[in-house]
Amino acid sequence: MIAACAAVLIMLAVAVWAVRTYVKAGRQQTYAQPLEHERLLADAQEAFDARDFSSAQQTIIPLLSNPQVGLRAKLLNAQILLERQESDAAIQVLESLLDAPADVSGQAHSLLATLYYHEAASSLAKATEPIQKWNYHRAEAEKRIGGTAQDYFLKACATSAVSEKLDLLNKAMAQDKSHYTSLRERAYIHLAQHEHESTLRDATLMMGMRPDDPHGYFLSATALRKLGRFEEALVDLDTAIGLEPNDVRLFIGRWETNTRMGRHEDALSDIRRCVDLEPGNLLHPVRLCSTLTALGHYDETDRLYRQYVDRPELGKLGYGASLIGVVSEAVFHSQLQKLTFDLLAAGISPYPSADPPAGAAYWSMYVVKQLFESLSQDGKRIVNQAFHPSWSPDGAKLVYSMGFALTNAVAMLDVQTGKSELLTIPGKDPEWSPDGKTIAFVRSRTLLPPQRLTGLGVEIFYGSYGPANTTNDEVWIMDIESRSLRRIADGGWPHWGKQSGRLYYTSRRDLNYTDPHTLYSIDVDQQNAQPDVELRNCSIFPIISPDERYIADHKFRELKIIERASGEIVRQWLIPPRPRYGLYVNWSPDGRELSVAGWDGSETGLWIYNMETEDAVKVAGVLATTARWSGGDHPKLAIAFGSPLTEIWMWDLKPGGSTAKSFNFVQDVEEHCLWSID
Repeated sequence: MIAACAAVLIMLAVAVWAVRTYVKAGRQQTYAQPLEHERLLADAQEAFDARDFSSAQQTIIPLLSNPQVGLRAKLLNAQILLERQESDAAIQVLESLLDAPADVSGQAHSLLATLYYHEAASSLAKATEPIQKWNYHRAEAEKRIGGTAQDYFLKACATSAVSEKLDLLNKAMAQDKSHYTSLRERAYIHLAQHEHESTLRDATLMMGMRPDDPHGYFLSATALRKLGRFEEALVDLDTAIGLEPNDVRLFIGRWETNTRMGRHEDALSDIRRCVDLEPGNLLHPVRLCSTLTALGHYDETDRLYRQYVDRPELGKLGYGASLIGVVSEAVFHSQLQKLTFDLLAAGISPYPSADPPAGAAYWSMYVVKQLFESLSQDGKRIVNQAFHPSWSPDGAKLVYSMGFALTNAVAMLDVQTGKSELLTIPGKDPEWSPDGKTIAFVRSRTLLPPQRLTGLGVEIFYGSYGPANTTNDEVWIMDIESRSLRRIADGGWPHWGKQSGRLYYTSRRDLNYTDPHTLYSIDVDQQNAQPDVELRNCSIFPIISPDERYIADHKFRELKIIERASGEIVRQWLIPPRPRYGLYVNWSPDGRELSVAGWDGSETGLWIYNMETEDAVKVAGVLATTARWSGGDHPKLAIAFGSPLTEIWMWDLKPGGSTAKSFNFVQDVEEHCLWSID
């Protein structure tokens, strides 16, 4: 009997323990699940911030109906749809959130207000409906979240003028010093403007707010590397990798830092890790070959090069079997040229000097090495990741396109101090007005401007090469003093008449650069002005002469100088082989010379054409795309080099005489052709 009672008591004790354990486990699960949902939403937000929209959307799909985070997940989903230009779907999601709690519905109203504002701004004729919707949603957003840090952040994301963006981010931080997203965006602006000490300060704050988030450590390491504080950068990168051991970006950062220190063995392990993490990435094997070459491991480099050229993955991109080797070889050598150029600019030899390599894997390295040595004799590398320079009238500052063809901003460089300032994002092809008060530029019409500057200020970003869709191009102007923006017309390639002050631009009606376009001019100071047709059936890149008597145009290799009044061709010149697709042409300030070069990646080089002698000489080698003369007492020439270099160099010009006299490297047509044959 006693034994039976004892057994019952034991069973009851076990049952009570089981019930308690079950209840406790249930409580733990109930507590753990929301934490897991919050983590997934944070991961999706991180992917969105990195512009990995596919990963972000895949992560939030299971969260859309979740009672804890579903509303915020839907809000993020709407932002992803906006970034993908899926306006109807985004509006439907945002409108479904208008009855949500104030923190969510206010953000939905704010995003809708921004969408309708840009729709109204993109219409030259003031459309009534989008303006009414903009005013309504703006007012509703102010009621719900006006004056909050998130309100200022959303407004900062929506504006294109970077000075206004910074001001709004500062207000967000003043309102809530722990507003992490505002702090991170401000850090990226500082990084893009090469304000590395400011980037470092913001990154340090980020690390303090979120010590388990690798993002702050990565930004800190990037700024430290830019400042030459390599050992400190490695400490931050080691910490970040400990937090996120599968983040390729962190290993690339450490590879870059070790490479800059000449520690190629350490760099080798990092880039091998990148290849393992992303076996389909086309750039990692080129980085690996670059590091192996620096170590003198030529046998492995040759083996990897042969594997790369025969990559079957390119067949998935639509290339036939006969083209796979050609395309993959071109990709390899294009990226190797950029990596080699950056090494040389950092004062690092791309290979052991006592044992130079030979073979098919290395020819492009020698081409850019020769180019770098030639440019360095007279020129100065002033901006990396940049194209399309334009001088201020006094020659003291240079505006340029920052980034690449598909991800860009307009920035301004003070040549004397070396300080850069971002002006507007997105933006490209800036042109300074003759009075120095206005900058014309091109921006692509989108639902919302890109919100992140990631990639514009970080040297490891290579993802935006390629032709842009020019049908959405619009010509805008910025007032330098107020930084206010105004849309002028659909079109692109803006440039100013030095005599009249009129703005010239070309139509953007199709994607085929070889089809005829139309050159227009317009008086931007006159309200509701209508454009005048200047030249029909022109290329996409015609340009007016300083005295506005001539238009320089081209058809593939042929330069044509057209008299504006009569439409007659008064000069013709056939550029030597081999430009890519077409020509970029620019006038010297006195109209006596023109710079002529092929499009990105051309082997033609940069030529200076003389209007009086009607011949030309080459002053810069491969990859040069365009040149711009400055005014002022000390004339300079800025030359942009296209893909894969994407950077701008500067030369001081000797007073008087031809431009070519300021260059040690000069070739005439015959010498260029002999060089091409060799």
